[in-house]
Amino acid sequence: MNLPSSGPDPIRRLAARILEDPSGHLHGEGRRVPDLAALVNMSERTFLRAFASATGTTPARFAEDARLTRAKTLLEETSHALDRIAFEAGYGSVDALLRSFQKKVGITPGAYRARFRTTGWPARDF
Repeated sequence: MNLPSSGPDPIRRLAARILEDPSGHLHGEGRRVPDLAALVNMSERTFLRAFASATGTTPARFAEDARLTRAKTLLEETSHALDRIAFEAGYGSVDALLRSFQKKVGITPGAYRARFRTTGWPARDF
């Protein structure tokens, strides 16, 4: 996932924050449109238009893609258990992580880790 190269600075900064921490844990920000619009000091309607123009997608889809990208990175580079990966990537539960992975990637997180692991960590059965 890449940062938008155009669009208002507040939108680009928000997109960077979402990519950096898709869970919102570091910044304490909500995931709802009114919360995000308030963060960039825009009305909801203006925010949605500006965000879509800058990123090519909705805030919800952008955040979901950021969570999935973060989960993939954690699966590839750590030996963390799925509950920790789900938390760090911003999923509400392991079930949400599993559903998202199956829908978007077509395989389980365990199968993804076995295939794309980049460290010498031992494989774990999930």
